[in-house]
Amino acid sequence: MLTDTIAVTTGFFTIHLPIKDHILSRETARLVLIFRKESAGWKITHSSISIPYYLVREGEVYPLKELTDRNQKLEEVIAERTIQLSEANDKLQQTNEELTMEIALRKLAEEALQASEERYRKLSDDMPLYISAFMPDGTLTYVNNALAELEGVEPDKLIGVNFLSMLTPDDLAKLNKQLDSLSPEQPIETHVQVRKRQHADDRWQQWTNRAFFDDKGCPVSYQAIGQDITERKQAEEALKLSEEKFRLSFMTSLDASYWCTLEDGKILEVNPVFDDVFGYARDEVIGRTSLELGLYVDPDDCARMLSELEANGPIKDLELKGRKKSGDLITISLSVSKMLIKDQQYILGVIRDITENKRKEEEKKNLEERLLNAEKMEMMGKMAGRVAHDLNNVLGVLSGYSELLEERLPTGNPLRQYAANIQKSSIRAAAIVEDLLTLTRRGVRVMEPSSLNRIIANLFTTPEFDKLVAYHPDVIVKTNMAKDLLNVSGSPVHLEKTILNLVSNAVEAIIGKGEVEIKTENRYLDKAIQGYQTVKEGDYVVLTVSDTGKGIPVSELKKIFEPFYTKKSMGRSGTGLGLAIVWGTVQDHHGYIDVQSIEENGSTFTLHFPATREESEGKVTPKTPFEQYIGHGELVLVVDDVEEQRNVATAMLTQLCYQVDAVSSGEDAVEYIRSKKADILVLDMIMEPGIDGLETYEQIIQVNPHQKAIIVSGFSETERTKEAQKLGAGAYVKKPYLKEKIGVAIRDELARE
Repeated sequence: MLTDTIAVTTGFFTIHLPIKDHILSRETARLVLIFRKESAGWKITHSSISIPYYLVREGEVYPLKELTDRNQKLEEVIAERTIQLSEANDKLQQTNEELTMEIALRKLAEEALQASEERYRKLSDDMPLYISAFMPDGTLTYVNNALAELEGVEPDKLIGVNFLSMLTPDDLAKLNKQLDSLSPEQPIETHVQVRKRQHADDRWQQWTNRAFFDDKGCPVSYQAIGQDITERKQAEEALKLSEEKFRLSFMTSLDASYWCTLEDGKILEVNPVFDDVFGYARDEVIGRTSLELGLYVDPDDCARMLSELEANGPIKDLELKGRKKSGDLITISLSVSKMLIKDQQYILGVIRDITENKRKEEEKKNLEERLLNAEKMEMMGKMAGRVAHDLNNVLGVLSGYSELLEERLPTGNPLRQYAANIQKSSIRAAAIVEDLLTLTRRGVRVMEPSSLNRIIANLFTTPEFDKLVAYHPDVIVKTNMAKDLLNVSGSPVHLEKTILNLVSNAVEAIIGKGEVEIKTENRYLDKAIQGYQTVKEGDYVVLTVSDTGKGIPVSELKKIFEPFYTKKSMGRSGTGLGLAIVWGTVQDHHGYIDVQSIEENGSTFTLHFPATREESEGKVTPKTPFEQYIGHGELVLVVDDVEEQRNVATAMLTQLCYQVDAVSSGEDAVEYIRSKKADILVLDMIMEPGIDGLETYEQIIQVNPHQKAIIVSGFSETERTKEAQKLGAGAYVKKPYLKEKIGVAIRDELARE
């Protein structure tokens, strides 16, 4: 520390410092420094040690060398300390400059902050939002004009007021909970509340509270900003109500409805009817497109629909072909519209399954056509009947007189040949009259069990068939006849005429070489099939005549059964009554006819005649002796959902000396076996509704593992039939079956170990 005096002269000053002199063993010496002021600062120009004269003692010796060395060392230390002092002085000067600058900047910042606060305050005062600031104890420090106007007072009147005392206990508790939730990490919270008003409607408000904390995390002040959102809430409520109405309408629509994006077509929502129409559950379609699901039979229909929607706007009742999950095809009516929601485009689609309506329309149209055709046929039949009646009178005279004339003329008389020709012509004319009578539905007088196989075999021995083959030697006529064919109830004469007409048309449709096939088979239909006519369910004997000829144009198909319609050369063959006779005969036998034809690829005529299990005269004796498949009083349970089939089976098996019970479903069969015993089941494979034959047998063998059964069905043998047989069921018998066939199958199964 500097002590004593500092001597300063012009351009110089002297500093006296006390030092401890170990050489002199006393603290009497003084250090003398002389500084020069230069541009770079103060510089030492002289240093020395002096001893005041009044302290010098007589006789004391001062070693000069040691004093000189010490003085030199002291000068070095002083030089080092001088440098350090100079550096410290420079730093102090720099710090002073920086501090001066910082003070200036802080002053500018404070001025700017003050100006900013003024602008913010002015902005806050003019904003339509409700803005306030308050202390933790609830004292208001700022209120803008909008909030003051809401409260009905001047802003200055609210400053310094503790607003917490103005709140109800419930509102105070809510506010404290909201403020307590704030923290330095989460200083902001937003909530919506209803402001109750005594003489006006309640108002919805949204408030945002912000807390300001000190270094210790304690709140020092709060800011609250609010706004009236009543109109927005009302709009939201209206939108919510509208959406709820739309959702209710969407979900309860009687038509299938879906909602998807326009951009990628992904389905966002479907209603329950969508499942009913297409068979897809909601979870199976959400997030997928109609093309991925294969809802369009023709995928191009989707692109065409979108193009039309883009070009012409909403589409109504666009008729398309759709595909269900099961693969079944349906006809749909599609209505779509485009909607824009939050800048995103969507498609709302409504689908109506009109398959049944189209079927009914088609059925109605076909019925009207058939009715018109029937009326036409009836009119022409009446006309033909009248002509036939008159012709019969004429033919009676011609035939009678020609016969008398031939008998009276002697053998060898050339006039006998004339009489014979008249007789032959009368016979041919009588055949035409018979055809005309068929058109009047008076041609079939005898209905008896008849075998189509035998009628076809007889046809091949007739002169008419021989003549037909002679005219067309390059046409091969072949047969494919079922060996166990059931009989039909009808007139063999008319049936033979029908088959001959079909074969004649088939042969004459072939130019050059070709083939005609005559096929017979038993067929059981468990549901109606659509064709030229609708064929009802039941047992049928089916006759098919097909050729490889030139086919029938589509435009001509509906005319081919009209009387006198023909495309044949005049005078060569036919009268134009051939197919009309076929039509009339089929109707007389309560049958159905179907025609399939492709130009240049031939035609196929398929006739369905109701089957009968009555035997015709001359029926070939069964190969299996009756004694070998007759029953011995065993109990047979017939399980079939079709009453007629149960009745037929019961009658057959009763004749075969079995006891018979019958039930109409698989469920009833299971319950029957739970309480009773049956020696064998005759189990239908296809039963609707309810469980089928396989499921029935699976449940029955759980009750009786050794239960015997045979399987019957109108369908070909299926995998489910084989599964039942793997479980223990016996033979498979296809419907319709004969008494011998079902009897042999039962005896074989009962005998099987």
